[in-house]
Amino acid sequence: MINLNKAWVIVKPEIIKLLNSYHWLILLGVGIIIATLPFDWYQEQLTFFNIPLEGYQGARETVYINLLHELFSWAWICIAFYLFSGLLLPLGDSFSVSHLLWLRLTPCSPWEIAAARAIRVIAYGVWVGALALIWVLVTSLYHHIYPANLLLDVLGLVSYIIFAGGMIALLDFDLAFDYFSKMVIAVVALFFPSLLDLVKLGIDNLIDAQYARYFPFTHPFARVTSENLYHFGVAGLLGLFFLGFHIFSKLKYRTVKN
Repeated sequence: MINLNKAWVIVKPEIIKLLNSYHWLILLGVGIIIATLPFDWYQEQLTFFNIPLEGYQGARETVYINLLHELFSWAWICIAFYLFSGLLLPLGDSFSVSHLLWLRLTPCSPWEIAAARAIRVIAYGVWVGALALIWVLVTSLYHHIYPANLLLDVLGLVSYIIFAGGMIALLDFDLAFDYFSKMVIAVVALFFPSLLDLVKLGIDNLIDAQYARYFPFTHPFARVTSENLYHFGVAGLLGLFFLGFHIFSKLKYRTVKN
């Protein structure tokens, strides 16, 4: 049977490093300040330090949701590039021969190592999602708006992390990749969840609308709509499937292979 205690020994240092990183808390604090204190509502218009903002007139709640959605999307882009160096590249490097030679010194089987990779990806998604949820709840409470659509943005960000990480794990078929190839794979994983939306636009006329709503994609600046629940949700589930497949594909091995 798979021993999650052994998998935890491998991934524990990375999770502790993630939770102890003050950069995330600084980003959260700065994000909350930027999204609350400078903005106010005056005579059916949003103001920034009491200066009316053009293009932000109309229903108060709709305007604030659009504003917070835009701010969240910019933060999402920053987080994505941080994840590229903090998660996606190291995850790809974990399949390198030099890294596997180090792992051979542990008593872990290949599927326990694969489980450690999956735990690392999910931990990133849960941690970043928790911080994003705090941001949404605090800013929504401050501006007195209902945060349902903004919660979909949180789901999209978590799905993005799990989907991108799952893609890299899925590409492990005992192939030896050099550093440049692994970087290319990480770049593809960084942008692919967003590019799927363009694929959906290209095939919209070819698939029925009731099935199109389940097409997986997730990216910042997505149109604010309740259908994102299906797109983002399916993308997250697909990422979990990739991670699960990566683990079960290692069940046939008893030792780590080069």
